[in-house]
Amino acid sequence: MIEVYRGSVATWECDEMGHLNVRYYTQKAAEGVDVLFHRFGLGPSVLDGRGWRLELGDTHTRFLREARPGTALLGRAAPLALGPEGRVRIGFELVHALSGEIAAGMVIEARLVERAGGAPVPLPPEARARIEA
Repeated sequence: MIEVYRGSVATWECDEMGHLNVRYYTQKAAEGVDVLFHRFGLGPSVLDGRGWRLELGDTHTRFLREARPGTALLGRAAPLALGPEGRVRIGFELVHALSGEIAAGMVIEARLVERAGGAPVPLPPEARARIEA
């Protein structure tokens, strides 16, 4: 897995109990997946230039530890499998940066789609080769 996210928990991202709200675990993972696709050669300028966007689909999340305001977090990700229609299954871990304990583990389905209309786009051969490597 490679590091794709660094950040911390903001107070406004927490619920009334002082825990990171579940939607922000997902938001931080989405930011990490963007970075991972950039590493595959599919960064914002490439996607914009081709009229594509990254779409995240099914996500399975396992929450393991709470994160409170000020907690330093890092995210690690790796492609797990390539599927039909250019789908990429990604493993993602959100980790407490100081202790190394995993806060959440996720499996995320991602794919490229046309910005206008949302039709699936096959992965470019060079990106597919990087993912397979």
